[in-house]
Amino acid sequence: RSNQWVDAIIETSIVGSCTKGLKVEFSGFSKQELNTTYVEKAEEQIQGRGSYWDLSGTYFLYWQSSMKRWAICDKVSLQLAKSGLTPGWAYRTDSQHFAKSSGWMESWGRDWRTTSVTCLVIEGTVRDNSDPVKQEQTEGADEQGTQLSAEQYKALITKVYEDKNPDKLPDLPHLFDRYDGREHELFRQACDKYEVSPDEIAADLPDLGAEAKPEDGDEFAHLESEDLPHLSATEYAVLIQAVYERYNPKKLQDMGRLLQRYRNRERELYHEVCKKYGAHPAKFHAKQVKEQQSEGAN
Repeated sequence: RSNQWVDAIIETSIVGSCTKGLKVEFSGFSKQELNTTYVEKAEEQIQGRGSYWDLSGTYFLYWQSSMKRWAICDKVSLQLAKSGLTPGWAYRTDSQHFAKSSGWMESWGRDWRTTSVTCLVIEGTVRDNSDPVKQEQTEGADEQGTQLSAEQYKALITKVYEDKNPDKLPDLPHLFDRYDGREHELFRQACDKYEVSPDEIAADLPDLGAEAKPEDGDEFAHLESEDLPHLSATEYAVLIQAVYERYNPKKLQDMGRLLQRYRNRERELYHEVCKKYGAHPAKFHAKQVKEQQSEGAN
């Protein structure tokens, strides 16, 4: 190695201390080198998007445009990645943002296998390009979570009128009949009329991307009156992130700020988030543990 490599490492350290970019920490990969912190490097564009590098400058997260997924690669293959090819040690199995915990495949010898991975947002903003409000008509029908149903649009429209003109709420059934099949158009008109941001309204309503599902069934009924076991700060943070992933993914962008505000009070924050979205703290924790064990066994 020449002395030029030393300068590159120092530069990476400076990026790592920046509070404006996204910083995440992965755990769960079999290749231990991948279990580290990655920091946003917006100026290092690969296949049309910014990349995210570990502090040593050896491994990086990048968007594989042809496959429509995120992957982790090493610097040796950087030029291949920039040329449009898809080298990597691990990749997501869908087009979701890499900050979402599950859905990874990892290189295992000459094969690939499913890996149970946790991605913790340390600081910064998660900018997920799969915005359900903006993309309801642009993505393919096989991509889940990008198209809102009529009922979901009605919920958004109701929210606008509740906030901006509650006297008009009795007129909504007539409007819904009039715009049957064009609820997305009515929603945009309401946002324009009352000068509200569609994204902000969508962020205030949980679970826009999927129908609500009870997170706990009879299997965890015995935990109804049980308290949550005491966990580490990191374990609480992972649970909080999982609640947001399930009920309101747009709130992931607030993770860094919330964890700083509730430092040393992560348990309290987890209980507040569970209360807001109607999740039972002990049951949700037990379900997450079971899912992680199940993924690890695959």
